[in-house]
Amino acid sequence: MALPGAITSLRPQASKQPKRGEPSGNASRQRLKEYYAMAEQQEQPFANYLHVVDILLTGLPSSKRQEIHRELFAHLEDAASERGLSTADLDLQREVIVSLGSGITLGEELYKAHRRPDYTKRIFDICLATFFLLLLSPLLALIALLIKLDSPGPVFYRSTQVGRDGRRFKLYAFRTMNCWQDTALSTELPANARITRIGHFLRNTLLDELPRLLNVLRGDMSLIGHLPTQAREISFDDPRWRRVLLERPGISSSCLIANGLGFRYFGNRSVDELESNMEYLKYRSFRYDLYLIGRTLALVWQQWQKS
Repeated sequence: MALPGAITSLRPQASKQPKRGEPSGNASRQRLKEYYAMAEQQEQPFANYLHVVDILLTGLPSSKRQEIHRELFAHLEDAASERGLSTADLDLQREVIVSLGSGITLGEELYKAHRRPDYTKRIFDICLATFFLLLLSPLLALIALLIKLDSPGPVFYRSTQVGRDGRRFKLYAFRTMNCWQDTALSTELPANARITRIGHFLRNTLLDELPRLLNVLRGDMSLIGHLPTQAREISFDDPRWRRVLLERPGISSSCLIANGLGFRYFGNRSVDELESNMEYLKYRSFRYDLYLIGRTLALVWQQWQKS
């Protein structure tokens, strides 16, 4: 989707010197600072609009985010100057917001235009996923055989999840539940009664999630990110969710480590998961991902000892 014509100047481009007569960057920053100070005293629609856009820009350098804020505020200043009005005029602010379009959509497009490919993270994901798949291939084959012997049905369970940039993908897991043709019977029974004998073992040891490494190789997921989420669990009107969905989901996450491995099942999802995901996006780095991977492996080892 192309950016609206009014803001094409916000795309990445070579730096340029201001023309004679144009306000300096310091003057622009000062006016924006004064506007925010005024917004603290009085409800300002344009300040709320900038806040929504800024949520979608989480993860970009602060200098780039401030530059985008100034560019957007310049549209309000230009409109006010043309009509001889103040930038505090609420009707004028609403008109400018309408001309710029949805803050969520605009923020998404701006983030996509300015984000840098994280080749280090992707290469590391591929290498580590390949290593574990090769190392555990005899175990994976054994689990597949036990599933087929335990109950009729496919080896893998595939569920539709929302991935990077809102694209849907099939999440792989070892099947842990019976596949009854009588759907009425399957829905009446409690979930525990539908779990197979080998399924209980796979869930307790977390081995049912090993096929997610295939999703990492396919590019659907990363080793570290937000937990995979189905569309019915997402509030698409929340800019925080829209920002989270601009990244690949992960096999593990900072929220999973903070809340324990039982958190991975939808019924135990915590209310602070979204805020935890946003915090990760603010401070993520390759070193932080390595730390989270180490913590995840430690938790898995503890879970195996308990089982």
